[in-house]
Amino acid sequence: MKVLIVEDADRKLEQLKDYVESIWPEVRIDECKSYASGLEAAIENRYELILLDMSLPNLCPSGKPA
Repeated sequence: MKVLIVEDADRKLEQLKDYVESIWPEVRIDECKSYASGLEAAIENRYELILLDMSLPNLCPSGKPA
């Protein structure tokens, strides 16, 4: 199973990863920290599940579009 998690808060991201891995031990998880990088990943890959933070920044923490 291939999952994308789009979450900018490190603690929440780790909690989500731990939860998903507890359900599907063989899961492949990709992670993004901004709307732009999540959208790019979703366009370029096929995911069975996408978990999306509803209040994401448009830019990565570095200030660059991702």
